[in-house]
Amino acid sequence: MKKIPILTTIALSIVSASAMFANQNTIADLKPQMLLASNFKEKPDFRLQKLEAAMEQHEEEKPQDWDTLVDIVRKARVEHGDYAMVATANVIINQIPYVDGTDGSYFPPLKGFQRGGVVCKDYAVAKYILLKEAGFPAEKMALLIHQSVLDPENGAHVVLIVDIDNELWIANQFWNSTANEFYKDYKIDRKKFQKEIKEKGVAALRTDIWFDNKYNKKSLTKLRHYAYTDRLVLSVVNEYGIFQQAKFEAMQAKLAKIKSNQKPKATPKKKKQDSAGVSQA
Repeated sequence: MKKIPILTTIALSIVSASAMFANQNTIADLKPQMLLASNFKEKPDFRLQKLEAAMEQHEEEKPQDWDTLVDIVRKARVEHGDYAMVATANVIINQIPYVDGTDGSYFPPLKGFQRGGVVCKDYAVAKYILLKEAGFPAEKMALLIHQSVLDPENGAHVVLIVDIDNELWIANQFWNSTANEFYKDYKIDRKKFQKEIKEKGVAALRTDIWFDNKYNKKSLTKLRHYAYTDRLVLSVVNEYGIFQQAKFEAMQAKLAKIKSNQKPKATPKKKKQDSAGVSQA
């Protein structure tokens, strides 16, 4: 067997990696139409399996008083619209302290309350489930997995991405500085709060916070204003499956073809009017 020179091997690896990344989007490339159910496909994928497992476990057992949160989020939409709905869910779930450490699964909300803390993917799952149960369309949101902010080469970060009035928004967790500000403003001791969440569940969370608040302004942002739009998208997942770039591009091409084949309507000729029969209003 002929050996391939090491420089050729390196070159092939670079080309292979380049080809792989060439088929991926950066966050800046994402569009609202991508979230349509027709662009997603059920297929073997560990992230999809984890999301489905979390949703199934949630159906089996929900946190005590969870329905109270659903009602609050639903009411925000009725009274103030989709942004208020998403913002309310965002600030409620983001109160749960970030506690590093995970078994690799996507926790259902109950497990997050039982632990008294969650990680990035668990925030996203809880918001997705809460919004869905409150009536927000599933085909207008998904879990966005992108390159890590701190370790782009090896890590990943998970956020909820939603379509509000045909514009994409990123519902992120509180960064540490925002969390510290929130706990300070509400005189919350983080460790005691973790214990309180374990004991009281949903009842430990503040639900009287106006949706248009400074904490949301730092964690719920339009995609074009997101600080990490250059990060590669690793996956986009919702209950319909995994986002398929090829299906989306085919749909876009089909729409473009239909549009280009549409003939402009002929301008109707104006009929001459008999001046004797025209009344003056």
